[in-house]
Amino acid sequence: MIVEAPINFKAIIELGCNAIKHKHLLSFYYESEPTNKNKTGNKGYRIIRPYMILPEAGVLKLVGTPITELSKEISERQPGHYKISQLEQRLQQNQFEVLSDRFVNPGIMRSMVTDTQKTPIYRFIYNNENPKDVRSKWLKLKYINKKASSN
Repeated sequence: MIVEAPINFKAIIELGCNAIKHKHLLSFYYESEPTNKNKTGNKGYRIIRPYMILPEAGVLKLVGTPITELSKEISERQPGHYKISQLEQRLQQNQFEVLSDRFVNPGIMRSMVTDTQKTPIYRFIYNNENPKDVRSKWLKLKYINKKASSN
């Protein structure tokens, strides 16, 4: 299956894929939606261990483990799902950075990476996995000449 993405997402998607491949932390400005519990949402810089890019409900998302989750038991850690459109906007505003710091694993239970219900476009590959076999299951990405808004 082929997933289409606007051409203006190419730079952020490639940065995300390279960060996953080379196990580099990402830092970016993040604003969560307000909720009943948190009326203003969370705002500030977030550092994550990125491990997957996937389509979810018609939107491309980068998935990663916020480093603030690493103090919890591994079975209790919650990954963050970040819209590529919002990360692209952060990149344009110089609020997105691939850090030189590296990680060994995504920091969550392996099954959350290898046994996802949604097929990824790109994901973290563990040392004892065959990269060719893993890549053969990924969705293909095609960039189209349609600019998407950053909403």
